[in-house]
Amino acid sequence: ICEQAPFEFSSGIEDENAQVFITPFEFVSLLDISEQCFSVREDFELPPGHTAIETILKTDVKICDAEQKIVSQRLVLRANLNFYCLYLDNTGCIKSADFEKPFTEIFDIENCDEDTLCDIRFCVKDISCHAEADSDGDMRILMLNTDVGVNITATKKIDTDILVDCFMPGKQTELVT
Repeated sequence: ICEQAPFEFSSGIEDENAQVFITPFEFVSLLDISEQCFSVREDFELPPGHTAIETILKTDVKICDAEQKIVSQRLVLRANLNFYCLYLDNTGCIKSADFEKPFTEIFDIENCDEDTLCDIRFCVKDISCHAEADSDGDMRILMLNTDVGVNITATKKIDTDILVDCFMPGKQTELVT
């Protein structure tokens, strides 16, 4: 676990006789680093022209086209779940079907605002899929259940000025912390 230690910068001096050297400085503050999980449960019906499912051979899930927005100290994440299924149909032929499902998830992040930068990484953890019969009794519905992990790293860029050097004619200066 990573903890932040507070720190302070000197950014100036109040004596008008002081000669100062101030430089702009940019640093990144870590607001949140976490792993969140959510489940997606969805039924997909085979498109017209696809024959009924006999055996599911392979399934794959990918998350793509992710968009993010910070609203009221929350990360609103919109993305698409792409689902691919390779199956043996009832005639013994190998067939495939692709599906896409948009979703939205919301995560709380303390102290975030519109200037917060979020690095999002998805990890599909579990995929289970089985075939079900449609209203005609044909095995044409794929029931998907998957767990998705989201690694979130939220940072904020902060610009400030830092006092680098100070000289006061006729006086000795000393930095005290």
